[in-house]
Amino acid sequence: MKKALQHSVLTSTTARRLIGVTFLSAFVALSAVDAAAADPVSFGKALSFSSEQNTSYAPSDDKRAFSIDFNGLEIGLGRNPVASPIVTRSYSMVIPLSDADKGAEIPFNFQGYSLCLEGVNAYAVFSVNGQTSAISFPPGHDDSFVHSMKFKAPYANDLRITIFLSLERDANHADAEGYLNVSQVDSETNPVPAEPRVPDTVKTLKKKP
Repeated sequence: MKKALQHSVLTSTTARRLIGVTFLSAFVALSAVDAAAADPVSFGKALSFSSEQNTSYAPSDDKRAFSIDFNGLEIGLGRNPVASPIVTRSYSMVIPLSDADKGAEIPFNFQGYSLCLEGVNAYAVFSVNGQTSAISFPPGHDDSFVHSMKFKAPYANDLRITIFLSLERDANHADAEGYLNVSQVDSETNPVPAEPRVPDTVKTLKKKP
């Protein structure tokens, strides 16, 4: 009886140890899978397509981050009445991508500025491989912005990015002013909050009597 009891205790202890080892092995295996899936992607050395020339693409040395400066990606409504109450503009580019075959989530930060006087509203739409995100600005808005979106790429070998800008003015404010631009976009594994910049065009506009 005593030997049977000792055998039972030893068997129970051994079983618990085996279960513990099994759970530990499973945890290590899952952690390795998560780590592999979280590996950062690599961005290309240069844009493979750009619908405009005034674009400065700067990838990091390790190709894990990039920033793009736009020179003049903007639209505006002046003081004088115009035939169309709506002004739009779009821009597209393609960034080569590698090491994303196991899936990745890529953050984007779009920086810009919007000025909407009474009677004017604006909005911007950002698209990455068909995944879209938008931001709108009501009348009275006068400030810079940073709009963030996260692109989920299960399988991708490039980033097809389109930016769409729109300004609208109602009929009761035919001479109202509006301005909208996107000055920069960046992406990195551990993004740092960016400080938006006020474009020179808006600074000049505000100085007008």
